[in-house]
Amino acid sequence: YTLDLTNGAVLDSTGLPSVLDITDVEFSPDGVLHAFTPDINTLYTLDLTNGAVLDSIALPSVLNITDVEFSPDGVLHAFTPDINTLHTLDLTNGAVLDSIALPSVLNITDVEFSPVPTPPAVFLFGSGLLGLIGIGRRMKKGNPGTV
Repeated sequence: YTLDLTNGAVLDSTGLPSVLDITDVEFSPDGVLHAFTPDINTLYTLDLTNGAVLDSIALPSVLNITDVEFSPDGVLHAFTPDINTLHTLDLTNGAVLDSIALPSVLNITDVEFSPVPTPPAVFLFGSGLLGLIGIGRRMKKGNPGTV
């Protein structure tokens, strides 16, 4: 469903294939819709206009993947909760590129990525640093001014 964020009204709906046991739907950063079915470890690329399957990628069946996520840079990650491991997957063939074992004491059930707005953060840090340098110079010259 496409919802109006101001009032929650349904603006549009797209039916997904009912034969797929879809448990997770994700948008990649480039706006492509993907759906994941854990029972057969498959990631589908779906058409936004009609829900049709455009492509599918079989993920490694030895992994008990329960969740797939895209990081802000477009990298596909899959989470395996029974061994608390986050996998980086190749989006073209589903192969595992890297795995990170997370601390087992955390009991993680879901993984989410949020984008970090780097340019504004760097601007704020830089302007604050310049301000502190300016104040330091005034203090060093013995002219504190109206700081």
